[in-house]
This record gives sequence, structure tokens and C-alpha cells, in this order.
Amino acid sequence: MDSAREWMRYSVNVTSEGPYVLRWRAAGLYPGLRWHLEVDGHDATGPLGLPATGGWQRWQDVRRPDVWLPTGRHVLRLVADAVGPSGTSGALNYLQLDAQPLQARVVEPFNALDPSVWTATTSGVTANGRLRMSGLDVAPRHARRTGIDLTGGVLTLRAMVPAGTRAQLLMRPDDQVAYAVSVHGGSLLVTTERQGVVEPLTLPVPYVPADMARWRLRHDTPAGLLLFETAPASGGAWTARAAVPAPPTLSSVAIELGAAVGGNTAPDAVVEFDDLRVEAPARTCTLAVPATVSVAADARTAELAVSTDPGCAWAVHDTPSWFSPRLRAGGIHVGVGPASVAFDVDENPTAEFRIGTVRIGP
Repeated sequence: MDSAREWMRYSVNVTSEGPYVLRWRAAGLYPGLRWHLEVDGHDATGPLGLPATGGWQRWQDVRRPDVWLPTGRHVLRLVADAVGPSGTSGALNYLQLDAQPLQARVVEPFNALDPSVWTATTSGVTANGRLRMSGLDVAPRHARRTGIDLTGGVLTLRAMVPAGTRAQLLMRPDDQVAYAVSVHGGSLLVTTERQGVVEPLTLPVPYVPADMARWRLRHDTPAGLLLFETAPASGGAWTARAAVPAPPTLSSVAIELGAAVGGNTAPDAVVEFDDLRVEAPARTCTLAVPATVSVAADARTAELAVSTDPGCAWAVHDTPSWFSPRLRAGGIHVGVGPASVAFDVDENPTAEFRIGTVRIGP
């Protein structure tokens, strides 16, 4: 592209909603070149730095994870934001979007209320495959879980809220603020609470159980937003209900599920929650591992220890020629969490060819 604000447009059909990795192969003569990617007119990435490769045909691959794409047809625009002294913003060889796997951090079948994980603040809260709140009164019953990492993630659940009852999903990132999705008086409402003061984020909308049975909180990291969405029980597209600036950190949030009745005591009233799931893209972390590996001449395997946080991803790069081209088990060069990476070693009669550089990391 030859000037700032020039753009290239692409039409895509997304068959699976979720995070994607944007990959592009680019070249540029000058430092400081920047682009951004728009989805349906909205900035989805923030500034994307273009490397100064030193020539128009000296290509370099660049990647940007966590680009969220909803299901359906969309228009993508790659826009030039900053140009070099010659007025050019760089050259593009290709653009590619790859599905980014979600890593499940919390999956709840609600087989038990483990007191080390869940705290039931009142009686009448049981778990047997579902979180069940029965014998409801006007005073809410609650179950609470803390220490959930929602950074860049998605929290979903299914709520079964009969007429005449109230239900709430509350998320508290710290002691100062809380966000809630509530069903009350036949309406769905999203609110925020700051230092005890509750304010609506949306106008109430009629609650239709079949169309709003699934609830979702989603952290859109590129946009810096926390989104509140609903979807039908049978599946289908998510409908945005509210969006607020994301808190500074979502690495250890508390969630609380609650239920009550809207009027007089109703001993037979039951509210249930099911299919609670927290998912987020696996983070890529830099690892401290030996840069050089030496293997004895008579060895037939080489092994590297990898230890990361559970949410971090690792990959093996630049393996020496004396490593066979696949891992001993499974043939996969990537992983998450701690592992011992074992390689087959090709036959080689001399030890001097068994020293090489192995990089594990992004």
C-alpha cells in the first residue's frame, strides 16, 4: 500500500465463532510502519507493527492472536495507519486467518459442591450434574466460586429460570466492582455495582427462556471490552446485550450464581444452572531452556524438560539435523503445561554432529 489510510478489503464466511490467529507475510523498508485490521468496520486488532525487513522482496511472517470472529459473513479491511519517508506503508504477500484452539480452564458438570472450589452460602443448594436451587424464598440462595482466570476468555452457562423466579450470574473482578446478568420480573437486565451502588447497563428486555437460556461473558482483549451475550437453548448465534470497558485485570475473578422468587414463598420453585464453562486461548510464553543440547554418540533419544504455567503454550523450533523430524510420541511439536519432550536420534557415528541448537518458545 502506498499511503496512509489506504486499505485492502476481503470477504470471509466464518463457520465457527471464536478466536483466530491473524498471519500475514509482509515486507517494508522503514521502521514504524503500522496497519490494523477491521471486522465489519470495527477495529479488531489495534495497531499492527510491520517489520522493517530491508527490502520489498525480503518477506517476514508476522502473527496476531486473539482476533475474535463471529459466525457468518463478514468484511475484513486491512488499513494502513503509518507510512515511511517515501510515503509507502509496506508490501503484503498474503493474509491468513487460522482457528485458535480454546483451552478449557473450568468445565462444571456440577457433580458435587466441592467446598474447596464452590461455597454454598445458603441451604437448598445442591449439585448432581446440575447446580440446583430449590425451596426458594425472597432471600436469594447462592453458590460462589473464586480464582477464575477470565483473561481473554469466555464464560458460558445454561440457566433454567421458571416464571415467577429470579436468577443471577454475578462476576466480581475485585472488591470494588461487580457485573451481573439477571432475570427478574420476566425481564433480562445487565447491571454493574460499584461500592454498593447498582446501575443498569441496559434497558430491561422481555425474558424469553427458549431464546435466552445460554448466557455468556466474553473478554474481547483487542477492543478492551467485556461483553454480555445470550443465545437460544438449542444453539445458534449469540446476541450482544451490553459491552463495557474491561477491568484492568480478570486473572482471578469470583463468580456467583443466585436464585430467589419474585414474590411470596414458593417451596416448589427450582432454578437450575448447567454447562458452566470457562475457555480461553492458550497463552504463548517465553521459556528458559538450554539453548544447546548435546547427546552421546551411542544415544538413541534426546529429551528436553518443558515446564510452563497451565495456560502457556510451547513449541519446538530449529531442531538439529540429527533429531528425527517428529517427536517420539504423536509427532506433535507443540504443547501446553509441563512436559518432557523426547526425540528420536538419527544414527550418526560421531559425537561432534550431536550438538545443536533447540529453541522452545513462541
